[in-house]
Amino acid sequence: MNAKKKAKGSKDKGKAFRSSLHTSTTDIDVSGTSEPPWSYSTKTKEKKEKNTGQSKNSATKEFERLPGSQLITTVKGSSSVEVINVDEFSPNKEASLGAKGIVDDLMRPDDNFKYPRRMLGETTFPGVDDTLRTYVKENITGCILTDPLGVEKLPPLSIIQDIEEEFRNKSALVVKFPLYGNFGREGVRILKRFHRLKGLCKEVEFQKKWLQSTFSEKDPMLPEEVTYALLDRWNIEGSYLSTYGNYRITSQELSLLCGERYLSDEILNFLVEKYCDKSNQEKQVEHSILLPSFLSTGDVLRNVVERICLRKDMGLVTNMFLPVHMNMCHWDLAVFSVVEQTVFFDDGYHCPIPNNLKSNAVKILNIIYECTGSDKYKPSNWTDIKRFVVPMPDQPEDTARSTNGFGSCGVAVICSVRDICNGSTAAFTWSYHDSPSLRAELMMGVLDILH
Repeated sequence: MNAKKKAKGSKDKGKAFRSSLHTSTTDIDVSGTSEPPWSYSTKTKEKKEKNTGQSKNSATKEFERLPGSQLITTVKGSSSVEVINVDEFSPNKEASLGAKGIVDDLMRPDDNFKYPRRMLGETTFPGVDDTLRTYVKENITGCILTDPLGVEKLPPLSIIQDIEEEFRNKSALVVKFPLYGNFGREGVRILKRFHRLKGLCKEVEFQKKWLQSTFSEKDPMLPEEVTYALLDRWNIEGSYLSTYGNYRITSQELSLLCGERYLSDEILNFLVEKYCDKSNQEKQVEHSILLPSFLSTGDVLRNVVERICLRKDMGLVTNMFLPVHMNMCHWDLAVFSVVEQTVFFDDGYHCPIPNNLKSNAVKILNIIYECTGSDKYKPSNWTDIKRFVVPMPDQPEDTARSTNGFGSCGVAVICSVRDICNGSTAAFTWSYHDSPSLRAELMMGVLDILH
């Protein structure tokens, strides 16, 4: 992979895109055919046009303004442009881009950002006003709503989360902040997105330092390739950074491998399936398969297990790996040994075997048995869940936050699967204290970089 060539082409595309942006702080184009959810109704606008003589084709299209909101409009005929180069950003200088050029990333429902994360992390967003805590709730539909893109300050995130809980309980709801504005569901979602993008500032600063220290002793080309993928990738087309099977990784998802961050289902399923397939290809037999992590808690999705049985030769499978999501903040690993007809379980804290895993394991086996008719999967032939014969290494307590590995339970699951697939059953080849280098290896695994 030629990182320099790829990065250069992407930056050129970014420059061309950015050069079309007006420097005015009021150049968000709302002249499309669909109205923003916070704009007032078409009937209201028509009435206003009739009374004022304003044409629908006038040079600007306005939002109703309430105290605390800022007029967002399209400035027609402006020729002021600016080209911003990511390479010209100083780490110690905040870039005052405002929200004008990143509205797509602000509005989008996920974190598959179009703009490079480095640029988003260096963008100025509205500050948080801790006094914005008082609001009233009303079940009304005819209220004039404030444009959330024009706010100059934000309520605390905890207040926004409380409001979201109110929305879950009532279908038609507007929240009114005195001297600030009125917001519906979509408006509150945008306010929360401001907080999300504001949080990238600290993330990006930490990740730049982490990349420099973690990759310093590796191939000098690796930091450039990983840095491009993590911080400097333009994604105007909205594609994914990496895909494998049914799993898709964004640059934001990749960032979870920096530091001691908790890994997502997507990363675990992506890498576990990839290492299983790699082992199967090397042995030229389908011995190892992934059971997706979401089968470990809640209802077992029958169609998911049935699809696995259709895609895999279950008569050849010897190990099925199930990452177990425990207590919403910890990862464990369950290994279904078809040969021994036993489920083995462990984690770095050596937690008690969760009851929901016991019940879900029986359900999973029963579905496979019904699909295959093989007695190897008949639940009554399997013994109770047991501990690993060779336990996982001990994970450092999260109170010792200066210690490597305190947040690497997900990394441990992936590395354990990799060891078992490679035949390392007498002892694990990894340690929590090596978590920075292990995370670097997993990042390269996601990006398919050979090392």
